[in-house]
Amino acid sequence: MGLGKSTKRCRECTRSLQNALNRAEADVLHMMEREMDERPNLVYIGSCVLVALFHGDNLYVLNVGDSRAVLATYGEVLRAVELRDSHTVDYEAERIQILNEHPEDSLVIIGRKVKGKLKVTRAFGVGYLKRKLISPPYVSLQPSLRWHKLSNSDRFLVLASDGFCSTSSAMRKS
Repeated sequence: MGLGKSTKRCRECTRSLQNALNRAEADVLHMMEREMDERPNLVYIGSCVLVALFHGDNLYVLNVGDSRAVLATYGEVLRAVELRDSHTVDYEAERIQILNEHPEDSLVIIGRKVKGKLKVTRAFGVGYLKRKLISPPYVSLQPSLRWHKLSNSDRFLVLASDGFCSTSSAMRKS
């Protein structure tokens, strides 16, 4: 297969992952709006998202939030390759973006959290920080998408939550 076809397939896979994520969240937020009167706490429910798709010899990783995807690759030694971006206010680019989107709000980041509530700047759900209430929203669903061409040196992939990573010394070192 030529490079053009593989690049096109890569774009198609990442677009499909992004579309599936957007549709799923739209459905969840719509359900939250319908149920708001009877179950107002639904607007606080949210999650990070981490998806790995193996397609032929390609690996696609989509992440929203602070979960981690680490690929173990073996050369002369086993090496950990990070395949995600962390979307928290601890990362300067994320912090600058949210501050620039809300220059009039001096309380956008309180105690290293978005509006003092959420450490991640991107998440699935959390309707009270999104959808029709605030423009632009304080928290977005925009994922980071990574592509990796698999090789014989790739051994295994670890998908882990931030909670697991913060308690695992091996994951903190990668």
